Amino acid sequence: MLWLRSRPISDDFQVGSDYQWPVGRPVCMAQRHPEAEARLLKKWICMRCSATHRGRKPRSCRKCGYTGMRIKAAERRKT
Repeated sequence: MLWLRSRPISDDFQVGSDYQWPVGRPVCMAQRHPEAEARLLKKWICMRCSATHRGRKPRSCRKCGYTGMRIKAAERRKT
């Protein structure tokens, strides 16, 4: 496949070079915006049926009526 070969884009970076600068610093591919993080992570999850609810903590689940809610996990857990 032609697109898998390393082609120089600039003097110090090549496609397929594991996204590393010559000094060993990784290239940041995306930024973390607070508006996007709030939209993705500020959710409540029902512990019975796993329905998601946005905004402040609801009194009960909209699908099953259960009152046990948890906040969505912000970081991945190690397995």
